[in-house]
Amino acid sequence: MMCSWLGAKDSPEMRARCKSWIQQTHMMLIAESRIPTESSVYAISIASASTVVTDLPIDFGSVMNWRIISKNGDTSFTRTLKEVTPDWLDRYVQNRSAATTGQPEYFTIRRTSHPKEAGDATTLNIVSTATAAQGDNIQRVSLVGYPNATRDRAIHQEFTLNGTTNVSVTTPIRTIISFSKDSDTTGFVQLKDGSGTILAELMPWSRGADLAVAEVFPYVDDTYETEMRYWRRAIPMVNESDTPSFVDPQYHLGLAYAALAEFGVSFIDDDRAQQVIAQAERFRQRFNWNRGRQNVSNAGFKWGGQTGPMSPTGFFR
Repeated sequence: MMCSWLGAKDSPEMRARCKSWIQQTHMMLIAESRIPTESSVYAISIASASTVVTDLPIDFGSVMNWRIISKNGDTSFTRTLKEVTPDWLDRYVQNRSAATTGQPEYFTIRRTSHPKEAGDATTLNIVSTATAAQGDNIQRVSLVGYPNATRDRAIHQEFTLNGTTNVSVTTPIRTIISFSKDSDTTGFVQLKDGSGTILAELMPWSRGADLAVAEVFPYVDDTYETEMRYWRRAIPMVNESDTPSFVDPQYHLGLAYAALAEFGVSFIDDDRAQQVIAQAERFRQRFNWNRGRQNVSNAGFKWGGQTGPMSPTGFFR
């Protein structure tokens, strides 16, 4: 739909821009409109002392509580784990892999851009989906993590992106704590292992962590079944089949018009640009009216940002 408004300016490059515009518009809508999030329950099985980091769902926002519901099948064993900060755990319980295992008492949430551990002696490479000629050759990429299983110290490494050419990580990382970059890129910046599996990925406009992992301590001495209740967050749209989180289907088309009104009016003929702005305004009014009926305070928004055609005060404010 968006590309049909662009007319002769439609091209593969422009279609990629349209996709990026919609992605950014969706996340701005969630951030600025204060749309209420939803809670969910995630079942986690923790077994043996080898369990160090537990992956959390991609829509994890923040934890409400995490409790043990059974130990080795014994449902009478229940307790609620205490949350501590990553800094507290790193500072006061060093060299944790050498510590005595036992019944878990604490947990911490670490923000990270990867869904799993890299493993021992893994070759890691940093690469972009866009070429150096497209501008992805000056950005600095940072990688922080534990180099071995002792986890007694984390190391920080920085690298300069080189387009689609692999940049080898100097010191192998077993457990990735954070993966970030200092500025926008044209393509997606990826951290891959030696076989090409993506361990972490940053979207063109993002700077750092998108996902989260949880670590328990002491390391468990048996098999525990647990439940974590958490607040969900909006999931950035990446694939062509993705749909906007927390946005009713009736407003999906409105996001496209909003993206054009905010980012794409300079690519549209003047007479058609006014039509795009009018369509975006209709969806805005419908959205605000419907949120008002649901008694959701401060949930309205306006299309058009500080450099856009409609509002000098902010994109969705």
